[in-house]
Amino acid sequence: MEYNGTKRMEMEKCYEFVGEYFFSVDEKFRVAVPSSFRKVISEEPNQTLFLFPGPYKTILVFTHFFWREFWDRLEKLYNPRGLLLNFDLLRLSKNTWNVRMDSLGRILINEPLRKYTGITAGSEVVILGYTNFFIIAPRKYYDEKIGKDSEEKVWQVLGMEEDLAKGRSFSNGENESNRLNPTG
Repeated sequence: MEYNGTKRMEMEKCYEFVGEYFFSVDEKFRVAVPSSFRKVISEEPNQTLFLFPGPYKTILVFTHFFWREFWDRLEKLYNPRGLLLNFDLLRLSKNTWNVRMDSLGRILINEPLRKYTGITAGSEVVILGYTNFFIIAPRKYYDEKIGKDSEEKVWQVLGMEEDLAKGRSFSNGENESNRLNPTG
């Protein structure tokens, strides 16, 4: 399948936010954005970021392009009839915040999101890249919910440890759903 330049650029952006970074929130409730993430954000035509309340007391952070894509998916899933007001989505969107990085590459975490996550001045947070968006997690919740399992444990849960040990991958033409289902 061949893609035009714009589509190829959008596909390449899907894999830009990766890694795990530890930062402290300053006294004005700002947190640094990892330098590799800042590079990606600075290449966006609209350098606005959208901060959205995520699961486990986290903040999901999207570029403008991927925010629109994420919100469209939420509306399809949770507002299939296209109601003018969907109160579940309204509850989520009321705490969504759009920000721009300051000259030092920091973003401000607004009060409703601080209250939701328990983030305070001086809090340690973890920033996790997740392909086309990144997550800001209070260190406490990260340790309890995300960081507690080793990579080996995650591969075991996904049922892929044996496949990786045998050198199998998705790229070998195997049907993904059959490969993950041992009886398939």
